[in-house]
Amino acid sequence: FYMANDAITVTAVGCNCRGTCTTTATFTLEDRGGNAMTITGTNPVCATTGAAGFAAVTAGGSLTAGEMAAFDVTNTPTASDEYALCLTMTTDRQ
Repeated sequence: FYMANDAITVTAVGCNCRGTCTTTATFTLEDRGGNAMTITGTNPVCATTGAAGFAAVTAGGSLTAGEMAAFDVTNTPTASDEYALCLTMTTDRQ
């Protein structure tokens, strides 16, 4: 769902849900090679109004230039809900 032109380090992930959001999605992050990123504690609480909540990514967040970030949903969220994921990151010096 994301690819940067430069190398980056993902530092946190945020979530926003539109719909009933009764059962929100639980997701994992990884690079396109399937290498998992560690989200501290648990997923961020997916905001239904206002700003997204964020949870820290503490391991596995380094992506090389052009490498993609991907996610998997690991539960069955409420049907027809729509989600937006947001990454915070640092750009690695070239």
